[in-house]
Amino acid sequence: MKYATLYCEGGSSLKVRTAHTFLKRLFGLMGKRKTDGLLLYPCSQVHTYFMRMPIDVIYLDKRGKVLLALEPLYPNKTGKYVKDSFYVLELPMGGYKALNYPSAFRLEIK
Repeated sequence: MKYATLYCEGGSSLKVRTAHTFLKRLFGLMGKRKTDGLLLYPCSQVHTYFMRMPIDVIYLDKRGKVLLALEPLYPNKTGKYVKDSFYVLELPMGGYKALNYPSAFRLEIK
């Protein structure tokens, strides 16, 4: 299992699981009751079909710049397609606000 650490403006950080294969991206958070976060890559669109909770969805480019944030995206919906997106960060509802709406992240994937 790979993890990513996302460093936010202001010094806070967040450690999340990654989904970097087709199947891991496809199943993502399906059926989960809670999450600390998930970073999908490469990814430019997500869905919340068969999910049990609303999530915040943050689309990032390859440098970690926030392109779009959907807060929240409710279950059984399709998120927007974002052309220049490479990463999509899925957080629990209210997670983006809790990070104080950073406009960029520095990512370390291990």
